[in-house]
Amino acid sequence: MRRYLSTLTLLIGLAGAGAAHASLPGYELAGVLTGAIGIGATEVYKKDIVPDEPRWKTPPALDASVRDGLKWSNTKTAATLSDIMLFGIMPTAAFLSPLATNHNYGRAALTISEAAVATGVITQIAKFSFARARPYAYYGNDYSNPDSKLSFFSGHSSYSFALSVSSAMLLAESYPRYSTAIYSIAILLAAFPAYLRIAADKHYFTDVLTGAIIGSTIAYGVVRMQITANSTQYGDERRLQLQKVFVLQ
Repeated sequence: MRRYLSTLTLLIGLAGAGAAHASLPGYELAGVLTGAIGIGATEVYKKDIVPDEPRWKTPPALDASVRDGLKWSNTKTAATLSDIMLFGIMPTAAFLSPLATNHNYGRAALTISEAAVATGVITQIAKFSFARARPYAYYGNDYSNPDSKLSFFSGHSSYSFALSVSSAMLLAESYPRYSTAIYSIAILLAAFPAYLRIAADKHYFTDVLTGAIIGSTIAYGVVRMQITANSTQYGDERRLQLQKVFVLQ
C-alpha cells in the first residue's frame, strides 16, 4: 500500500508543479487530486471493502496453462522486480520523456498524470467489483490477506501501459519519423512488468492482458483529447495537421 501511495504522491506533485508553472486549468489538477485521493482511500480501507471470499476463484484453462509456463520458482524475486519497474523505472521514464519533446513540460506532465490516475480509478473499481482470487491464493487456498482477492485486473499492467503509451504519444508527436520505434520501445517496456506479475504468481494472463488494454485505451483517449484541445486553443494549425497524420489516425 505504501508503494501505491508514494506513486500517487509523485503523480500529484508533478502534476501540481507543472500546473502551477504553466498556469494550467485548475479543474484538471482538481480532477487528478480527487482521483488520486479516491485511489488512496481504497488502499487504506482495503480490508473493509474486499469481500470475505473471492467472487471469482477458478481460472479458465488458458490462464492455468500460461501460469504453469511462466511462473518463476522464485516468485518473490519476480514480484520485487515488477515493483521496481512500476514504482521506479516506469514513472521516471514517463515524466522525463516530455523534456525531449516540443511540449510544455507542465502541460505534458499533467496529461500523463491524468492518464495514470484515470487508469487507477478504473483499475480499483474493477478489482473490488470482481474480487478475483490471485493465483497464489487460489492454488494455496489461502484468502486471509485482503490483497489475495484483487487479481482482476492487473494494476501493474494498467499503470505501466498508461504511463508508456501517454509518454510515447507525446514523443511521437514531436518526432513523427521515429514513431514506430517510440511505440515499440514503449510497449516492450510496459510489457515487462506485466510479464513479471505472471512470473510472480500475482496475476493470470487475462489479468495482465486486460490491464494492458485498459491502460493503453485510457492513455490514448486522454492524450488525444489534450493534444487536439491545446493545439486548437493555441491556433497551431500546422502542428494540428501533423498530429492528425502521425498520432491520431
